[in-house]
Order: sequence, then C-alpha cells, then structure tokens
Amino acid sequence: MIINIDRTCGSKGGAVAKIVAEKYGLTYINHAYLIEIAKEKKMLDRLTKYFSGDAENLLFSFDLDEDGEEQGTFLTLLRQLMPEDNFITVGVCGNHLYRKEGALSVFLAATPREQINVVMKEVDGIDNEEDARDYIRQMNGRRRLFHEAFTCEGWGDPSRYDLCLNVSTCGVELCAAGICYAAEFKFHGKTVDQQ
Repeated sequence: MIINIDRTCGSKGGAVAKIVAEKYGLTYINHAYLIEIAKEKKMLDRLTKYFSGDAENLLFSFDLDEDGEEQGTFLTLLRQLMPEDNFITVGVCGNHLYRKEGALSVFLAATPREQINVVMKEVDGIDNEEDARDYIRQMNGRRRLFHEAFTCEGWGDPSRYDLCLNVSTCGVELCAAGICYAAEFKFHGKTVDQQ
C-alpha cells in the first residue's frame, strides 16, 4: 500500500498522514525522513537540489560520477531512498513518482483562516497574522514551483489526485478516515461497510 499526500501550508498534512500510517503500519515519509536515509546511504550530496527545494531543471538533473559518467536520473536516485512498499509520503511529489504503481494520491487543503491559525501556533517566530500570511504565501509558492518543476503538472490540480479534502471542513480525524476509506476501496476493492 502506497499513499501520497500533497498539501497546502497549514492543512495539517503531517497529522493526517501519521494517523493513517499508524492504522496501516505504514512508514511515514517526509523530507526529514528522506534526508536521514540519504545520509545513511551516503547520497545526500547527490540529491542537494531536491532537499534544498531548488526546482530549476530538477526533472533533468543527472547524477554524475567522478569521470562525468551518468549514474542515474534524479527520479532513480530518489526512489532508492524509498521503501519497496507500505508507506505514506507527505510533500515529496510521491503522487507523481508512484502513479504507475497505483498509489492512492491525496491533496489536503485548508481555509486561509485555518492556515493562519495553524502557522501561528506551530511555526516558531510567527505570532501575528501578517507574518503568517507571508509565510503561507511563501511556502505554498515554493511547493507549487517545486511540484510543477518536478512533475510538469499542476500542484493542487484536482484531476491529478484520487481524493481532495478540506481539513478545515472535515477536521484531521475525518480526513484520515476518508483516506482510509479510499485506501480500502482502492487497494482491497471493498468499502468500510464490507470489512
């Protein structure tokens, strides 16, 4: 089972993903996880464009050895950091990377008011609405630029996701339940009522 979540800033994507991961025993993967694995596998320097958020020419990046010989595309290197199966990603363009494998692809959003409240509560040094709005604008801009440069697809485009949820309307628990329901149907062909 592979589930991928993209999200707007302040939509509590990590909290939702952790509930789903716990229910199914999935490995929770975000940028911090990938950086740790890249360090362990001594691949961090080979993926600096990805981890720095440098979207310029990312899709066409190649890893070259000391003699300038191609060792693999960026996508190949990134996949080497991922487990074989049974994981949930947050914000690592997993919806694009694992589309052919039949992964469940989710986009989470929140209202501007919810985003501001979350950022003011969770981001150190941001304690007013104006700074929160600036932070949200910057983060969503970076996510959009990175996603679109990496995938050549629209970030948040509903047609690119299996499921789109508004955390402000549904809450964290209900969004997690909705993802679980969709996963049961997609991966096991049954609804929650049939379990």
